[in-house]
Amino acid sequence: MKTALLLASAIVTLRWTISSSKTDLGAFKIPSGSWSADKDYSRGLRTTQDAHFYSASTTLLSVFDTSNQHLIVQYTVKQEIHQECGGSYTKLLPTGNGGAIFNGESEYAIMFGPDICGAQTRVRVIFSYKGKNF
Repeated sequence: MKTALLLASAIVTLRWTISSSKTDLGAFKIPSGSWSADKDYSRGLRTTQDAHFYSASTTLLSVFDTSNQHLIVQYTVKQEIHQECGGSYTKLLPTGNGGAIFNGESEYAIMFGPDICGAQTRVRVIFSYKGKNF
């Protein structure tokens, strides 16, 4: 079991490429969080500074063909600190759009996640196809 725990932590650390597209991006940490059942296993990306943009990407392990199968995209966001205004989006990018050049203007196929601003909270879902957002 310890091997699996170490591997899980290493995967979280090594799989993500932090963008260098802007010089004023916020810094990530990879802790287990304040509330976790297993601190060694429950690690993830954490933002560390208020009022900053963050940008990190990773690649799928293989190309996904949706011709004969369904695609399910899900992730978990844990808001440990109340935020007044911000979005925690995940984006599914086409091949070659991630890495150090990834930024808010990068092309994407799907974007979704929580969007909080004041009393208004919603889950945003955008599908992008041939340059148009739906």
